[in-house]
Amino acid sequence: MDRHDEEAALTEARRCFKEGARGVGEMAWYEGAFGERERKGLEGLAGYMEQTGTVFMMHLNEQVGHVYPGKTKADFGEVARFVQDHPALKIILAHLGGGICFYEFMPEIKKSFSLVYYDLAAAPFLYSPGLYAFAAGFLADKLLFGSDYPLLTLSRYRPALEALEQGVREKLLSGNGRRLFGD
Repeated sequence: MDRHDEEAALTEARRCFKEGARGVGEMAWYEGAFGERERKGLEGLAGYMEQTGTVFMMHLNEQVGHVYPGKTKADFGEVARFVQDHPALKIILAHLGGGICFYEFMPEIKKSFSLVYYDLAAAPFLYSPGLYAFAAGFLADKLLFGSDYPLLTLSRYRPALEALEQGVREKLLSGNGRRLFGD
């Protein structure tokens, strides 16, 4: 399948949902960047997923800092527009959305990102342990544990997770995911 074939992607999503899949992702743009073209290329799939109540997961990484394999550029304005154009789409932005989560301190972003969740995959490679408590302070209901296994295992996260209040830790490890997927 051509990686830019919208109709083929939609057909494959329909097939997978019929078989019991609950979402699509992690969509990534490793050979380029996420910009206007990529946002527009997701319109059909995102619209269908809004109608079906399924979950869309997008790879986003931090736009500054050290370079590593798989790090891609993303226009956060286009990411925000994608979210705003699909207000009923449940979205997971991987790797704390590359830091776009911190824009939720802006009231208009917080409002339009009401169905956006963030995973913590690869956080030990990128951030100091203080990140967990800071992010949980304003995103406790939107954080999901993600390890980026086999790159990292739970043991790399355990000390920072154990430092969190038990209720927050339970949300992050299972509660938020159950709510997101309706389990």
